[in-house]
Amino acid sequence: MYSSTITSKGQVTIPADLRQALDLQPGDKVAFEAIDHKILIFKKKDDISQAFGMFKVEKKILLKDIQKAIEKGYGDDRN
Repeated sequence: MYSSTITSKGQVTIPADLRQALDLQPGDKVAFEAIDHKILIFKKKDDISQAFGMFKVEKKILLKDIQKAIEKGYGDDRN
């Protein structure tokens, strides 16, 4: 078990072994959850919206084309 002291600003240091185990890097985001008087900490997964604009697209896709594809059931494994 690890321990840390809460600073006057409410900050704590995550021990190096735990940072390595969770692959936490400077600038990473974490989430907290309180359950039964315990605090759980999770590494936040990247938001998909951060990926927008990362990839070059040869052809622009219009909303009407997406709607047509949905209506036709493209990508639906149930057919």
